[in-house]
Amino acid sequence: AREIYAIQLGAFGQFKNANDLSQKIESSVGIESNVVSFNKDGKSIHKVYSGNFLDKKSSQKGLSHVQSKGFAGFVTKTN
Repeated sequence: AREIYAIQLGAFGQFKNANDLSQKIESSVGIESNVVSFNKDGKSIHKVYSGNFLDKKSSQKGLSHVQSKGFAGFVTKTN
């Protein structure tokens, strides 16, 4: 199976905060992002991701673009 990479832009306990960041990134950076919600140890966690990169080099370029617009993040494998 091929590795898939994404940029994680944040993680929040409140969905609204994750959704606000997702919308801010889409309008400020011009890239699509999405919120993935799950439960861990009985708590809801909402993570903001962008991208679906087939190689780490492409994901690093995407991250550099996001950082150039003033947002933090890191590359992570999604599979």
